[in-house]
Amino acid sequence: MKVRVLLENGVIQQFLKWKVSVMNKLENEFTNLDFEEDVYDELPDFCYVQLQGWMVKIARKYDLALNELMIYAVIHSFSQDGVSVFRGSRDYLRLWAFCGRTSVFEKVKKLMDLKLIGREYVKYKGKEFPTFFTYASRNALKQTVTSSKKTVQKLNSNGEINPSEFKNRTESVQNLNSNSSEFGPNNNLNNNLKKAAAQEESKATTIGAKESAAAAFLTSKIKEVLGCNPYPEKFILEMSERFETEGFDEGRVVDYLEAVTEKVKAKNPDSIHALFRKIVLADDVIADFVLKHPAKEKPKALVCPVCGCENHQGSQSCRDCEFDFAYRFESREIEKAKRIYALSPAEKQTRDEEIRMVLDQFPITEFWNMENIQKRNMCLEDIDRKYKVIA
Repeated sequence: MKVRVLLENGVIQQFLKWKVSVMNKLENEFTNLDFEEDVYDELPDFCYVQLQGWMVKIARKYDLALNELMIYAVIHSFSQDGVSVFRGSRDYLRLWAFCGRTSVFEKVKKLMDLKLIGREYVKYKGKEFPTFFTYASRNALKQTVTSSKKTVQKLNSNGEINPSEFKNRTESVQNLNSNSSEFGPNNNLNNNLKKAAAQEESKATTIGAKESAAAAFLTSKIKEVLGCNPYPEKFILEMSERFETEGFDEGRVVDYLEAVTEKVKAKNPDSIHALFRKIVLADDVIADFVLKHPAKEKPKALVCPVCGCENHQGSQSCRDCEFDFAYRFESREIEKAKRIYALSPAEKQTRDEEIRMVLDQFPITEFWNMENIQKRNMCLEDIDRKYKVIA
């Protein structure tokens, strides 16, 4: 009866016409913040934005104004599922933020500079337009995918088992009946099972930690070159394994990702992310990169002649014994430094205190007083003889 009344009054027809007109305007404004026409003169009553507590914390941390926080909240509302993006116009953001069109650009740029929101370009009717998303939405999606993984996985290509499987095996061994004749507390088989399970669990945990660190590094670098990381963790791990096979260190990985990104953007594809995924592990692309960008030889370490510690080239002093490398070619100074290095901690502390007392009595700053300089040198030599630093 109510539906019939609404139909008779034309309410439903009016609503459908209004919805079609709004969608047509949104299509004209598709991802185009530079378009001059307004999408809305005012916000429809059904529109809403959810402002969450963590957003307020972000606003305090980065000193965001209220209208900047509103723009962030609007963009997050459209991209909060971790996949979608904000495709609206600047006029829509302007109505939420109570500011002018020019201010919208400035505030969006500020949020991008603070790495709070990201931007992707899409093609529509032969033109490229920007879309926006919050990095918080992408991080939330990644955490959800990670937490929903199966606890037990199949053997990988190397025959290694997931660490959780070893944990279950270890617990099973520990829960064996101690009164059993087969697995008694003094039975060697029981002890060997426990030891083997613990070793395998430790090994798998180490491997898992290395894989997680490599995946996290790759994810961060992909975000830097592409603006976001739309790829599943399985593909990231596949990339990590391939780069390890090629002998790429972190620096080479970054150079390669940047080279592939430039190659992809030069082709101006419909989807940068799809083409990047297609060619990043291609054999010919990797071979071309290796050929054009040969690996640089690592500089040899600077070995301390006193303690043997390896230091970076260009170091002024040894990071272990603090030997001044300006004297690394003077045998007398090296022998003296070796004797000081061989002193016990207590002897070093006492010697340093005695030297400090001499320097307080005859300050180095009084370089014009030759008499005090001679006395200071004599006292310092006496201390070195006392501790057999010099003969």
